[in-house]
Amino acid sequence: MRRSKKTRKLDAKERMVSRSHMGFFREQAGAFMAGLKSAGSMVFWRAAFFDLLAIISFIALMGVFYFAVGRINSEVMPDLMRINEMKLMGVQGYEDEFALIEPKITSALWSIFFMLAAASVAFLVILTGFYGKSWAIMQNARTRLSYFKKLFLVNIIWSCSWLALFLIIMAALPEKAATYVIMAGIMLLFYSDAVLRSEYDEKAKVSKLFGDTIRLSFRRIHWFLVFAAVVILLFNLAIAIPGFLAEIIWLFWPILILITLFFIGFSRSYAMSLVKLLKAR
Repeated sequence: MRRSKKTRKLDAKERMVSRSHMGFFREQAGAFMAGLKSAGSMVFWRAAFFDLLAIISFIALMGVFYFAVGRINSEVMPDLMRINEMKLMGVQGYEDEFALIEPKITSALWSIFFMLAAASVAFLVILTGFYGKSWAIMQNARTRLSYFKKLFLVNIIWSCSWLALFLIIMAALPEKAATYVIMAGIMLLFYSDAVLRSEYDEKAKVSKLFGDTIRLSFRRIHWFLVFAAVVILLFNLAIAIPGFLAEIIWLFWPILILITLFFIGFSRSYAMSLVKLLKAR
């Protein structure tokens, strides 16, 4: 018996959906394998060297910042603790004592503010220089001074935009709701940052770069949600491996560093492959 025209249309639609799903998984698998295969090239490990420099620089920067803040706190905290004890014990004159050290506290707060600003600039310089260089190597891009100058501007705009967004969320939503929204935002940041760096071109306008990043990030959002989930899951599984060697310090740290560098490079190649597939559609 011949099927009705409506039935034939439904069957055709189901076949299209099925092919679409198969295409999605095939392309995800292809991009995933491209990320794994890239680890076998010298280019991958040249880029990883600059990733390592970025990691070392970030750790050193945090160490210097916390040491400097600790020094400032050590000069102010004893006086604040002494005055707080006077207040709790009901000792008269603690207001006068506080007034005496108030200029010292104000100076300490300004010092911390300027150190935070300097650390933020240093963070962006490291992000632009070392991390930017590793992406440039994988993209076979020329890294002239103009390349880094424009990338530095892009990093400033990108970082400030996300910081402002997270501050608005924290101010506008209740604490529990804000936590969930920020967690979702971090996931979005994780993959959209990879899209941004895959799309970066010093000859392109900054507005076009951000426009293309937003368009590609949301055009097939499920592609990148799978990407983010896969990378985070595999990283958490792999990072457990050095845990079995925690007592063997000389072996623990090299393996941990190698796994970290591998996953940074793998996620970069994986994301670049996904962006190429999206742009080809």
